[in-house]
Amino acid sequence: MRLTTVGQHLLEQSSAVYGRLMAPQPRVSAPYYANGQWSQVEDPIGTVLRQRPALGWESALTAVDFSLWHHAGPPEDDEDHGGLRYNVYSRSGAPHFVLLVDGGEGGALHPVYAATVCDVMDLLARWAPVVQQGLLDQVLHSLNQMASSSRHSARSLNAAEEHLAKAIRYLKAIGNK
Repeated sequence: MRLTTVGQHLLEQSSAVYGRLMAPQPRVSAPYYANGQWSQVEDPIGTVLRQRPALGWESALTAVDFSLWHHAGPPEDDEDHGGLRYNVYSRSGAPHFVLLVDGGEGGALHPVYAATVCDVMDLLARWAPVVQQGLLDQVLHSLNQMASSSRHSARSLNAAEEHLAKAIRYLKAIGNK
């Protein structure tokens, strides 16, 4: 009789542990913009990353059928950009658009979902000044560092010229999107 009680106790304990392990995980949510209104929506990318943390953002986007639709800000290969950058991805299922906002300098990506092209365009129009200001801040900071490190060398002037040209290209690209 004692063995049956111990066995029953172990079965109950293992069932309780199994139940906790198999219980649905809390859903991951993210901001959602539709018709000028903000709400929360289930975050399909965050859900995939929670289930498979080693996957990475690009693979998670692919796993939920998002593809690049638009890019604004410094180029992707500029890891030390220090300004705001965002990519817009689209897919056929809801939510249809996601903006991945990157604050730079090793910061986390932040997903913001949008319902329609009009909603995406509204967000891009609202956020363009922030992206432009970040680029200008980055250029001015770089120019200031160059000027203080070596006053009038030809190399520092050429580098400053290149940074300024780069900033102008960024601003024109943002203005044309």
